[in-house]
Amino acid sequence: MRGDLKRISGSIDQLLDRIVDTASPTVATALEKRIEALEDQKRLLAEKVANSAQPRHTFEGMFERAFEFLANPWKLWASEQYPHRQTVLKNGLRRGSDLRPRKGSSNP
Repeated sequence: MRGDLKRISGSIDQLLDRIVDTASPTVATALEKRIEALEDQKRLLAEKVANSAQPRHTFEGMFERAFEFLANPWKLWASEQYPHRQTVLKNGLRRGSDLRPRKGSSNP
């Protein structure tokens, strides 16, 4: 996205140079409209870049959810959704783990 921002800025600079060189007012008007459209795109991309840096969930929320799973993986398994069951199988049945149905982990 940042590369797109640089590309759009370069396009705007080129169009501004063309406006300075042109003698026709209709061409200048058309170029100004293109510049406005590019500036709108640039503004939207800048917003996306700013929002993408923020985490989707808080640390506390993710921490709580992880420990909820570790406390009783049966709840996640009982949801009968394939991705949830896949998570239980991947994380719950590793070597050294002793999961008991409906009771959770017996590891200290």
